[in-house]
Amino acid sequence: MESLDGRVAIVTGSASGIGKAVVETFARANIKAVVLSDIQAERAEAVAANVRDAHGCETMVAAIDVSS
Repeated sequence: MESLDGRVAIVTGSASGIGKAVVETFARANIKAVVLSDIQAERAEAVAANVRDAHGCETMVAAIDVSS
């Protein structure tokens, strides 16, 4: 994957499954920051903490139901 240095992404459904995998992939590609949005804020916070600790990218969690 191409380097994502300096880029910022918003990932919906980021607490588990494909969304979580996308966040982790972006972090490995040196993204600057990721906004994790999910209806399950506590699980998204855990993913964000893991990404910060493992890859040092900035994170923010937004408790959002994108279906409404």
